Amino acid sequence: MGLREALFGKSEEEKTAIDKLEDQIDDCCPSLSWSQRLIGFGVCCGLGLLLTLGSFFRFKQCIQGDCTSFAVIYTIGNVVAIIGSFFLSGPCKQLKSCFEMGRLCATFTFLFFMTATLVVALVDGIESSTRVPLVILSCICQLVAYVWYCLSYIPFAHTCIISACKGFFPCFK
Repeated sequence: MGLREALFGKSEEEKTAIDKLEDQIDDCCPSLSWSQRLIGFGVCCGLGLLLTLGSFFRFKQCIQGDCTSFAVIYTIGNVVAIIGSFFLSGPCKQLKSCFEMGRLCATFTFLFFMTATLVVALVDGIESSTRVPLVILSCICQLVAYVWYCLSYIPFAHTCIISACKGFFPCFK
């Protein structure tokens, strides 16, 4: 990086399409103070948690065979909670960090189970006797993937969890 780039940034000709997209997104997202970012994060996470927990009011319907509203509300709650993290570092930086090598597996697992939950709940032709356990299993896996994804932002959290599992369950060694 040259002195000119360090002082003034890249010129318009040197910017890639991704750099230009990031600039557009940054222009749409106003600069927030740290307290405003924390409030946005807290509100989104709280709303996401409220939606996820509120989905369990539809759990009885799911057990009876109608899993659509439970699965959709549960997944939307997780999406809203993840969007809350955009307030902390900005949407572009957060999306880049989601796909870093250390959390790539957690990100794809979480996205896979959110998609699987919605597909199993919304696609016609799946019998209720098959749909109900698959939706419940997908939601449990979605929760585990969400926790694992969140832990990827805490230094050494994955290592500690894996070590604890090895200590509690000797078959993991």
